[in-house]
Amino acid sequence: MKNRDRHWLIILGTILMIMGSGPVRAGDLEDQLFKAIFFEKPEEVQALLAKGADINAKAKDGRSVLTYAVGEGRMTIVRLLLEKGVDVNLKDGNGSTALMAAASTGRVDATELLLDRGADPKAVDHEGRSALEHAIHYSYLDVARLLAKRGAVLEVRKDNLWVSAAWESVNGKLERVTAMFDQGLDVNLKGGLGFTLLSFNAENDRADAVKFFLEKGADVDARGFMGRTALMVAAAKGHAEIVRLLLEKRAQVNLVDDYKYTALLLAAAECHAETVKLLIAKGADINVRDEWGSTPLSRVAGCKGQTDLLKLLMARGTDLKTRDDNGWTPLMSAAAFGNKEGVQLLLARGADVNAQDKNGETPLWKAALDGAGDIVRFLIAKGAKVNLADHKKQTVLAAVTARIKEYETKGGKSEEIKKIKEVLDILKKAGAK
Repeated sequence: MKNRDRHWLIILGTILMIMGSGPVRAGDLEDQLFKAIFFEKPEEVQALLAKGADINAKAKDGRSVLTYAVGEGRMTIVRLLLEKGVDVNLKDGNGSTALMAAASTGRVDATELLLDRGADPKAVDHEGRSALEHAIHYSYLDVARLLAKRGAVLEVRKDNLWVSAAWESVNGKLERVTAMFDQGLDVNLKGGLGFTLLSFNAENDRADAVKFFLEKGADVDARGFMGRTALMVAAAKGHAEIVRLLLEKRAQVNLVDDYKYTALLLAAAECHAETVKLLIAKGADINVRDEWGSTPLSRVAGCKGQTDLLKLLMARGTDLKTRDDNGWTPLMSAAAFGNKEGVQLLLARGADVNAQDKNGETPLWKAALDGAGDIVRFLIAKGAKVNLADHKKQTVLAAVTARIKEYETKGGKSEEIKKIKEVLDILKKAGAK
């Protein structure tokens, strides 16, 4: 599971706010300026500024032009605005600055650029929160450390105890966290994205802090963003030592998050071998399915160089012919992700080489469209039917031909085009039509 998963709600909310809010004077140059930023049109931004659009204008929700551009990640436009003299420390309706927008969205490049152009790292919004607090709140430690290096200081207050404890603990200053308990810190307090202090440190691989909070009575199975526990968070990152610690403290191994992912499914999806083995040894359900019907075997099948995990799951009796909600088999996953060893093992154990998914595509299709010529050859040698059509009556040869045309039309990488053309030749030589 990728880091961006946990922020999709924030991003969606931001987009909805943008689409539903216009600038102070709807329909004028400033309105066009905000729209040009949203649709990432730097030339149009430059033209509007030349016509007299207010570079420091604010939208109806109070955000400034610069904050808007930073929040949307429009770095070319951000640089343009800075070159044109935008007020780098202008505050929006709630006292936030562009630097805070960069910090709360985890944009290291924007944070560094704004600091270089004079952004005040000590500025606070109307609630007294600095850019550093925003970065910690959303678990963007790379941004937080950059801000701290450039002069940002975190002031401990009763209303920011979670942020303060998270920052000090992740930096190994546990004695400072101990003092915060005297100020009313609750060990199970939740902060940014619903993280407890235990989960926050589990995600950031701080075994010392995980031990510390467990000793302080932290709820080992407390849930945070997307319904995930500390064990799930650590498993997704492959932090095996922390997974082991949490299991020793009787963390429930088969709890599911909001998308029906267990710790095992999360570890398998990211190919974390040691973590997968730990979880299976502690009784993790090897046949569990996520919201999309994928099993641990389906996930591990796509992991190159992890045939030991495939063998482990097979030895435990997992179903080789299992299908997800799209009809994919583990063999299809192995073929699609270029895992030749996995393909070989699954076929040797009886996987169906000509199984079709809900679209009628076979493992051969998956490998062919990935440009994996060696796997295509192997599948054909093992009996893959080269002229088996999908549910639209299209053959794999036609699909590969269309993919080549798409790459050439849209400027695909030359190496990708070369690989898929080689697949085309292999298919033709095998009699594909």
